[in-house]
Amino acid sequence: MGVIYELRDRLESSSGRQELLKREIVARYCHWEEFASLFWSALQRVGVAAGDRLVAVADGAEAMEQIFAFVAPAATRVRDFYHVSEKIHAVGEVRFGTGTAEYRQWTSAQLHKLKDSEMQSVLRSIAHLKLSTQEAAETRRQVVQYLEKNRYAMDYARYEKAGWPLGSGAVEGSCRLIGARTSGSGRRWGESGCHAIVALRVAVLNDRLELLLPKNKPLLKVAA
Repeated sequence: MGVIYELRDRLESSSGRQELLKREIVARYCHWEEFASLFWSALQRVGVAAGDRLVAVADGAEAMEQIFAFVAPAATRVRDFYHVSEKIHAVGEVRFGTGTAEYRQWTSAQLHKLKDSEMQSVLRSIAHLKLSTQEAAETRRQVVQYLEKNRYAMDYARYEKAGWPLGSGAVEGSCRLIGARTSGSGRRWGESGCHAIVALRVAVLNDRLELLLPKNKPLLKVAA
């Protein structure tokens, strides 16, 4: 699932919440290479041209990065802030316990640092925690590895100043819109039926039903 939109097509529906007035949804159950081709075609369809500023928001999954490398290698990467915050919460839970006052205080402080692009301070805070179990130490190791690998895409203070999205809410919202048609009670799909209903739903949401119409075959004139 991917969503393409322009910043100017967002409307603030409530404090801190943006609603998309126009977007292009791309959805398909397939290998990343096939999806990359579909996404590239969608970029051309909506008029993305060489030299346009592109921002790619995702959680850092390898398949997503391969897609971006194929369709928009020069795009500025942004790691979904909610996904990153889950990593911070995971460390806080193994150190202080879920829901404790210390847990809330520590995680809140780290998330504020992230928003201010103070990644080095966050890493130091995580490193200085005293952990009592091997499981907790492994959680910390995995989180630190993720943060260090993806820190190039976590300059949130700069992104926020530029007015760029910090999260992939547009994709999450589109997933719910697709799921509202495909995942209702009693609905069962074979693979071909799933492809067909997803394609129909995407065409409806994108207001592009013409893409589903049969293509006219060119008529060849035969000389007498």
